[in-house]
Amino acid sequence: MKKFESMLCLFETILGSFMLFSILVLLTISVASRYVFVKPITWTDELSTFLFVLMTYLGASYSISTQSELIVNTIYERFTSIQKQLDYFLHSIRALCALTLMYSGYKYLLAEFQLKILTPLCQIPCYYIAAMVPFLGLLLFIKSILKIIQLKTR
Repeated sequence: MKKFESMLCLFETILGSFMLFSILVLLTISVASRYVFVKPITWTDELSTFLFVLMTYLGASYSISTQSELIVNTIYERFTSIQKQLDYFLHSIRALCALTLMYSGYKYLLAEFQLKILTPLCQIPCYYIAAMVPFLGLLLFIKSILKIIQLKTR
């Protein structure tokens, strides 16, 4: 399990780093074309927005592995005797939310696939962008289940 989680973290780190680098290059090209060459390239802004959304989804999943997600420590500090039960509860709730994201994201993906709409500037099929939602749900579900398994083995 540890090896799988570390491979998943490595995948998220490499993909997220690549996306951040791509966003920086795209926005630099956009600014240079707009202000230096006075001939704006607009598709770079749209593409960098989509990459930023996907990078944010990867970051949300990565934060679970590194235990850097937003939590309120007040409850943990006050009830030290039931910390493990609270962790089970929180990871289970996150897993249920992830299943909801996967289900509703899949329905949204099917709707976008049937509509065959393209993005205005890049002409990317919108179902590619809609596929980010169930992908996030899958990542969050996997990470939540891995955390629950780690709690059981502790």
